Amino acid sequence: MTLLFPVVGYYYGNLSYYQCSKCGTVVKSEQMPSTYGCPARGSHQWHKLGRVGDKNYMCRKCGTLLECDSYPSTYGCPASGSHQWHQLGKVGNSVYQCRKCGVFVNNERTPSTYGCPQGGSHQWHKLTR
Repeated sequence: MTLLFPVVGYYYGNLSYYQCSKCGTVVKSEQMPSTYGCPARGSHQWHKLGRVGDKNYMCRKCGTLLECDSYPSTYGCPASGSHQWHQLGKVGNSVYQCRKCGVFVNNERTPSTYGCPQGGSHQWHKLTR
């Protein structure tokens, strides 16, 4: 049986993250998504970022958050140029929110403060006990 949802400690299948460099949409899929119907006009321009896994990564330029098995591809940041990924920590059951950029992340412990898209450091607040 293949689980299609990222659950810590389980098999993730062949799911990978794809992001359109034009509109910023992120899709989890086993294959390249359709290019049809990009809201930023024309066709989506998909870039494979990496396989679904158990580490949280965030781009400090565009704010994209992924749960990948290794460092994601830097190619195709919708905020122009290359992604600037920072590992926040291991996926876990505690929910944290940054007071500056508003992102929510499920992490094992307090995430790394480095690389907030709003500039400077994240200011994490734990929402669950």
